[in-house]
Amino acid sequence: MIPCPLRFVFNTDPTLASFSFLYLSNIYMDPTHNGSQTRRRRLSMAQQPEESSDSDQDLFLASKQSAAGPFDPLHHLYSQVSSTGLFVALAAVRSRSVTLLDSAFPDASAIPHVVHVGDSMMERATADVARAIRSSFEGVHLIQYSDLPEKWRNNPFVTQGYRFIPLERWPLIILSLFAFHNETLNIHTHLIPFLILGINSIPIFDSAFINAPTPEKFFVAFVLLCFFCSSVWHTMSGCAHHGSMEFCAKVDYIGIGWLISASVASVVYYGFQCHPSINQIFLALCVTTGLAGNIFPFMEWFNRHENRIWRVLFFVSLALSSIAPLATYSMLYSPLETFYFVSPVIPSLLSYVVGLIFYVSHIPECFLSDKWRQRLDAFGAGSHCIWHCFIVLAVILHRSAIRDMSDDGLVCTA
Repeated sequence: MIPCPLRFVFNTDPTLASFSFLYLSNIYMDPTHNGSQTRRRRLSMAQQPEESSDSDQDLFLASKQSAAGPFDPLHHLYSQVSSTGLFVALAAVRSRSVTLLDSAFPDASAIPHVVHVGDSMMERATADVARAIRSSFEGVHLIQYSDLPEKWRNNPFVTQGYRFIPLERWPLIILSLFAFHNETLNIHTHLIPFLILGINSIPIFDSAFINAPTPEKFFVAFVLLCFFCSSVWHTMSGCAHHGSMEFCAKVDYIGIGWLISASVASVVYYGFQCHPSINQIFLALCVTTGLAGNIFPFMEWFNRHENRIWRVLFFVSLALSSIAPLATYSMLYSPLETFYFVSPVIPSLLSYVVGLIFYVSHIPECFLSDKWRQRLDAFGAGSHCIWHCFIVLAVILHRSAIRDMSDDGLVCTA
């Protein structure tokens, strides 16, 4: 029969009950306990030979008690808990922890399925890349749009002439600058202007550039940056390493953002020469928009194909930041004076807009038959190439506008 205190413990906490039961059982069964010791002393005395004397019995019991030492209940309980009770406590804690986790995360059983799906997607993407590399014979042959892995598909209207060169064969990527494929004109419509403008910006070849106004020098610097980034991106778009290809696309966006900001800043510089404080505020705004063009491209959502329209709207919003300085100029002077001031910039602005229309609408390839598309894809004569040409034209026109605004100048009155 279980004693009353132990029955109470069993009814309240099983873990504590296990400790108590262990403790009490050892008290009852331990030969060093006082009561049990007396009973066992009598038993031992009865079992001793009759010829043993009382002094021998006392000496035997005294030596046994001295060897066992005085009984300490707390020390005895600690030793028992350390040896056996700890495992009972750990088992109870583990049981309660599992119950708590099961109640907190009822859907945890779905995790292996999610991991399995993620692994399957990665394996499928890897297999698609390997298949495309085999189709291109390790980057030697051109492949079709349908052969590309999903992440490399940007323009469904361009169906032929794709490069897919492994990154470790990077010399082939560089040599593709001099080959025919669907990025040939996209590369050279910005690479050739980059080389011409860069050479003419060297004082040895064009000493007049040294005396050019500061806004023009800054504008030319950001034009060179934009053209260089664009050439790098269109060269690396045929790389079979997605990380490298996507990074170069982001670099291209950075160049576009700084070109837009530099174009607006050149107008702001000449428009508010007589108002230095306002001039500094709007120039700071242009720097801010340029920095935004550095940050947003590195966000995960920005470079997705389905967000193409949002990318266009982002860069359009950078250009629309010029509305604030133009409105301020109109308040300081007059709407008619504002029109006369910005009139040199209107041709370059129209060139940007027309080129953007070609880029967004995929004209002309969206209207062409498959036969004509294949002919254009052989060297990249599509909407993107046309857009590049209008950008080059806009840059030339805007540089001319900067010179006109510099020559006209503003006469500041006290």
